[in-house]
Amino acid sequence: MDGDMNAETLFKEFREAKQAEEKQREVWNDCFNMVNNWTDDELGQWKSDWRELMKDRPTLSLNYIRKFVNRICGTQRMTKMDEKVIPRDDDSDPIVAEILTDLRKYVYDFNDAETVHIAKAFRDMIICGRGWVKVEWTDEREALGEIGIKRIDPFNVYLKGKGQQYDLLDRKGICEVLPMTKEEAIAMFPESEDDIEAIPTDSEEPKMASGDDYLGDAEDDVFDRQQNKYVIVRHQQYEWVDARFIQGEGGELIQAEAEDLGPVKPVKKKIRKVRVYYTLGNKVLREEDSPYKHGRLDLIPFFAYTDNGMITGTVQDLIDPQKEINKRRSEALYLFAIASKGNSFVKKGAIDDMDEAQKRLGGWGQLIEVNGQPSEVTQQIRTDLSAVPALLGMEERSANDMKEISGLHDASLGQIPQGAKSGRAIQELQQPGETMISELFDNYVFSRKMLAQMVVGLIQQFYNEPKRIRIAGDYSNKFLPPQMIDMRQQLEAQVAMTNPFLPPEMVAMQTNQLLDVLPGMKILGINIQIGNARLNDVTVGRYDILIDHVAQNPTTRRAQYYDLLNLVSMGIPVPPRHLIEAMDIRNKETIIASIEQMMQMQAMAGMAQAQPQGGTPSMQTPQPMDIALNVNGSQGPQL
Repeated sequence: MDGDMNAETLFKEFREAKQAEEKQREVWNDCFNMVNNWTDDELGQWKSDWRELMKDRPTLSLNYIRKFVNRICGTQRMTKMDEKVIPRDDDSDPIVAEILTDLRKYVYDFNDAETVHIAKAFRDMIICGRGWVKVEWTDEREALGEIGIKRIDPFNVYLKGKGQQYDLLDRKGICEVLPMTKEEAIAMFPESEDDIEAIPTDSEEPKMASGDDYLGDAEDDVFDRQQNKYVIVRHQQYEWVDARFIQGEGGELIQAEAEDLGPVKPVKKKIRKVRVYYTLGNKVLREEDSPYKHGRLDLIPFFAYTDNGMITGTVQDLIDPQKEINKRRSEALYLFAIASKGNSFVKKGAIDDMDEAQKRLGGWGQLIEVNGQPSEVTQQIRTDLSAVPALLGMEERSANDMKEISGLHDASLGQIPQGAKSGRAIQELQQPGETMISELFDNYVFSRKMLAQMVVGLIQQFYNEPKRIRIAGDYSNKFLPPQMIDMRQQLEAQVAMTNPFLPPEMVAMQTNQLLDVLPGMKILGINIQIGNARLNDVTVGRYDILIDHVAQNPTTRRAQYYDLLNLVSMGIPVPPRHLIEAMDIRNKETIIASIEQMMQMQAMAGMAQAQPQGGTPSMQTPQPMDIALNVNGSQGPQL
C-alpha cells in the first residue's frame, strides 16, 4: 500500500470512528452538564426568559446526580488498593518482584497518578462511561525521559472497529486527537513542514490533498476553528507482520534479528505489532513502530459498563429522573412565585415607563408585558395551584426512581435511617447498593491491573542502567517492617553467594548499595554490578500484578477494629501491631516502634534483675512486638 492511499484510508477511518460515536457523544455532553450544572434550561436552572422575568432571583439547583457521582467517587477514594508484583517464570526473582512493586509506587508518586490522573479518569468513567489514562516514556517532566502517567480527555479518543474485549485487543486500533497550533505542529513534525503550511487556515474550506468524494465536508476534521488549532490525529493500530524465529537451547522460540542466519533454518510465523501514525487530514506526518516492547496500546481504558460492545456510564441512566425532578420543581416554584407576588399582565405599549410604574406599586408583584386586547390595559394573573401537590408528588417519585436505578439509597449516601445506630447495621444497609455498582469496581480494578502491568513493562524496558531510586514511605532505621528485614537478609545472602571470600563488613556495605533505609525513605539500587553478577536486575524475568482491594470507609475500618478486639477477647494471640494499624490515629509507625523498643528494654531489664539473685537467666529471646501475645481478654490490648 503506497503512502497516499494509506493516508487517505487512515483519514477515512478516523472520520468513520467520529461518525459512529456522534450520537453517543451528544449524550456525554448532557452527562457532564448534569454533573457540573453547567447548562441552562432543564438543569434546575431557570430558563433564560424566566430568569429575565424573575429579575435574576436565586436559581434552583438540585444536584441529585452530583451526590450520586461523588458517592461513587468517594468510595473509590476510600478504597485501599494494594498492587503487588509477583514472579511468573523461572527467570524472575521474588526479591526483584518486591523491588518492582516499590518502583511502581515510585512511578505513581512521581506523576501524582493516584490523586490526579487515575481519580479523574475514574470520574470520567462514571459520568460518560469512558476514562483514559496514557502510560508512556516521555521527556515532558524529565529531560532524559521518565515514565509518564496522565489522564486523557475522553472526547479526544475514538475507537476504531468493533470489539467485545475490555482490553481492546480485538479492536482495530484507537485514535487520539492532538490539537496543535501551526508552530507546535511544525516543531513536532519538522520533516512535514511543507504539508502543514499547505493547509490554509484563513479560508472557509481548507483544501484537501485529494478530491475523493468520501472527504466531503471535512474541514472540521482538519482545522478546529473554535480552538484555532490543527487537528493532529495519532493513530495506534494492530498490524500483522511476518517474523522469523530460531529455537533456543531450552526449545523456546527467539525472534531472529539478523537477516543471514547461516545454516540455521528459522521458523516463520505472523506476529501482531502496534503501528503508530500521525496524520493531518489525508496527509501522514509521521509513521513508526510503537517503541514499547509490551506490544499494547499506550492508552488504558476505564469503562463503566460494557454490554455487547456498547459502552455506557452511570449518569446516562440517571439523566431522565433528574430532568423530571427539575422540571416539576421549577414549574411548582414558578407557579408559587406568580401567585404570591401579585403579578399582572400589561398590554404592550400601554405604560410608557415600566420601572416607574413598578416603583409606584411599591415593589409588589411584577408587570409582565403581553400582546393583549385594546380594551384590556392590565389583567391580574389568576393561577390554579391545585396542580402543585401533584407536581411535588411526581418529584418525589422521580427521586425514588433515581435511587432504584442507581442502587444507591439513603444509607449509601451517608444518611442514617431511623433505627440504625450501629456501624454494622449501617454497613448491612449499604451492602445492596455496593453490590449493584460492583461491576463499576470490577472494571476499575481490571483497568488498574492493566495500568500496573504496563508500568512494570516500561520499567523493565527503560530502567536498564544502574541507578539508585528513593521511595517515600513509612520506613525508619529504628523500625523495619518484617518484609524489609527479610529483603535485607536475602540481599546479604545474594552478595555473599556472589563472592564467598568477602568479609562480613564488605557484605554489609555492598548490601547497603542495593538497599538503604532512612527515616521516611527507602533507597533501592537496581542493576548493580557486583563482581561478575548483576544484582537486582529488573530487566530480566516475567512478572504479573496481583491486586487486593478493600473498602476503607470509616464504618468499615471501625468494624474491622472491633473484629480484632473480639479475637483478643476469645484469647487468640493478635499481634498488638495489627491492633494499632486498625486504629484511626496518626504516626502509627512511630508509636509501634516506640512501644517495641520499650518492650525490649523491659525484657532486658528483667533478665538483668534475675542474674544477681542467683537465678538462671531466661533462655527465651526477647520477642519482637509482632509475636508478643495478648491474652488479656476483654481488658483490651496490652501494649
